Amino acid sequence: MIIVASALGTLDKLEEQIADRFAKAAEDLDAVDALVAQWRHAVHDGRGPDEGYGTWLNIPSKVLQVAAVRAAARGRRTTDLAENKLLMALCAPRGAAPGRLQRGRSRCGEARQREPPRSRDTY
Repeated sequence: MIIVASALGTLDKLEEQIADRFAKAAEDLDAVDALVAQWRHAVHDGRGPDEGYGTWLNIPSKVLQVAAVRAAARGRRTTDLAENKLLMALCAPRGAAPGRLQRGRSRCGEARQREPPRSRDTY
C-alpha cells in the first residue's frame, strides 16, 4: 500500500522550529501520537502560531500523515519484507494531484496544448 500526500506533506513546508520534531516523530507511532497531542493543545490554547505550527492546519496534518505511515511501515518492515508486502508514504510532486497519474495527456495548462498527440504504445 502506498499512501500519497500532497506536496504540502514535506518537512520543508513547516517552520524550522518544529521541523525536527516532525522528522523524529516518524520513528515511532507513539511519537506521532504525542506530537499530535502537543499540536492540538497548542492550537486549542491559541499558541499554535507562536510555537511554529502556523495557522493553516493542512500542512502539519499532511506531514503527520506521512510520519504516521512511515512509523507504521518501520515497525512492520521485517514481517512485510518476508511476506513481499510494501507500506510506504510519499508526497506528490508540486503541481501533481495525489491519486492522479501525471502524463502528457493529463497535465493541465499550456504544457498539454504544446505536446503532440501520442499513440498508446509510447506509454
